[in-house]
Amino acid sequence: MVHLRLLLCVGFLSVAGPSRLLAQSDAAPDTSSLAPSDSLSGSTADTLARAEAESLGVSEAPPPVIRSLPRSMATRLGVEALLERRSETLDDVLRATPGLSLRVDGDRGMRAFLDTSPVDPGWVEIFVDGVPSQNPSDDESALWDLPVAGLVGLQSSAQAWWQTGGEASLAFQTEGGIEGRTRMRTHFSSTARESFYRAVTLRTPDADRVLRLDFGEWKTDLGTPFSFSSNVVGAPDAGRSKMRRFVLGADLQTDLGRLSLRFGRGTRFFRGSVSRPDPVERWSGRLSLGLHRESPSRISDLRLFHLDWHIDDRGHGEFRDASRRGLRWQSRPADGRGWFLDFGVEEQAARFETAGDTIHAVNGVMKARIAPGWRVGSQRGPAFLIAADFSHAENSRRDVDVGGRWEGQVPVGERSQIRAGFRRVLRSPSLLESDGWSTWDTVIPVSGGYLPTVTAWRRESGARLFSERQDLAFLRGEGIWWNWRWSLGAESWRLRDGIGWETLPDGSAPFVGDLGLDRQQIVGTLQTRRHWNRQEFSFSASGHRVVSSLRRSGSRGGGWPLYSARADLGLSRPFFSQHNRLGMDLVGQVLGPRFDDRHVVLGASDSDPLYVLDLRVWLKIRDAELRISYDNLLDARLEEVLGTFRRGRQMRLSLRWDYFN
Repeated sequence: MVHLRLLLCVGFLSVAGPSRLLAQSDAAPDTSSLAPSDSLSGSTADTLARAEAESLGVSEAPPPVIRSLPRSMATRLGVEALLERRSETLDDVLRATPGLSLRVDGDRGMRAFLDTSPVDPGWVEIFVDGVPSQNPSDDESALWDLPVAGLVGLQSSAQAWWQTGGEASLAFQTEGGIEGRTRMRTHFSSTARESFYRAVTLRTPDADRVLRLDFGEWKTDLGTPFSFSSNVVGAPDAGRSKMRRFVLGADLQTDLGRLSLRFGRGTRFFRGSVSRPDPVERWSGRLSLGLHRESPSRISDLRLFHLDWHIDDRGHGEFRDASRRGLRWQSRPADGRGWFLDFGVEEQAARFETAGDTIHAVNGVMKARIAPGWRVGSQRGPAFLIAADFSHAENSRRDVDVGGRWEGQVPVGERSQIRAGFRRVLRSPSLLESDGWSTWDTVIPVSGGYLPTVTAWRRESGARLFSERQDLAFLRGEGIWWNWRWSLGAESWRLRDGIGWETLPDGSAPFVGDLGLDRQQIVGTLQTRRHWNRQEFSFSASGHRVVSSLRRSGSRGGGWPLYSARADLGLSRPFFSQHNRLGMDLVGQVLGPRFDDRHVVLGASDSDPLYVLDLRVWLKIRDAELRISYDNLLDARLEEVLGTFRRGRQMRLSLRWDYFN
């Protein structure tokens, strides 16, 4: 094992030595292209943009459309696109992104499960400025451990192989400064049952030295686990949750490139249910140092990071500490053609403890990944991409796992293209899955709802597991017809050596690593934007349909809906001045039935379809925007995780204001 570490380090130095390291600029991502340069979709982006302009009868392309494409498409959202979605928090952004399945175990702040495919385990790695975020001792998404302010630019792992390696993941960027101006963005919202949400971001002018601050906090008064139980109604304290987080940063322009430093801390707290009134508290922190440098031929990023977490679950008498430290280096061609490389190595540690002084510590677990690739082809003609992914994890039963990706595209005329490809995604066991334990409360289905029980699942590892493999094969067409941008494709997912748990009659749920699952689905998107007499109309729709059965294997396969559809309709017009605008957004979403076995003590059950309708009316006056939102107009019972629920119908008042000196 020591020789393998030495070999990886030597390989890294030999590649990094002759290369010119460089990091990603703080400029806002381009939202007018279908994909970053290293994705095959980017090769015909210019042609598609020109074709779209011609179809609208204008000499140049209209303002960029929100690219609401599924994860298998090359989705890239920039600053203005994320602002136009009017998403207030990170969970709002993810709910509005097609191809993602986000379920929250009650209200904001409680367990969150995020999937990017029908075979995901309930969480994926989320990168912020190239730094990972997942707690290795936890089995929920790191959604609430991330900054709630200042995030812009969203990418999925299907877009940028050099940025995310081979694992299923999402990547965010933080917004940069504006040349010559200090910018402060404040955001505040309030409802009857959510005391407040507020966020502040501050950026000094974009120059050789930039200082930045991101601060956000929220507090909720509802969201108790198992709230459909009648004995919870009279407990107003149960379910309250709150979060507070800040990130300080600085960017310095040096001879080596642009140096960036980030430091952040945060805390999250939520009360338990009536059956377990003790609260759960969580702390997390991050420190990172980045170097970004560009040349006419290459762009490179180097990131060093240290992350730490502490979980205090008093209701179950469990306490967990964890940390991650390592480096990540990416290099890619500036024009999108040539070789690219993603390299990462890190050390993980965790400590599991119970109130009975049962302690198990896991220290110095090394994980490494190297993913080289090559892209060839012209910008307007056929193109081909091939990449390999070599992964090593000391807590896996294999010394080295091999994944990869190949993808090809062929233009069809000037306004469409056909893409096909294959990917093998690797995921090594987390420290919780290989060496730890976690306890979950359970419920029993009763007439009209669920009844909390004193029974709890204790999930713990019994043996070392293999790294799991997710195989994806896809065929897709995309293009522009008249003034409509469309995409339609078929995907086939296959899970092998899947990591999950299986429940036993005694209430235990040991982790296992031999689960298998096959699912096929059809995905599609449609969007347009029209302008007339200073009025603007926008429409986007997306959805998927699983054509195979919704069977599951162990705990895998739950949560992903049989079908989903989302439509966003926007109308706006000037308000007494071209600098002001009045608008309305109507959002409708349908989520089909899905398996759920997170809490149900008798095994998995089918959840009912969800129908959600939201309305937003907004007034933008120069740099300030006032918004009135009516969430869940139908007052539907939104049960994302069986036994818990989201909010009913409510009105929300929000204010966002950008101040410039």
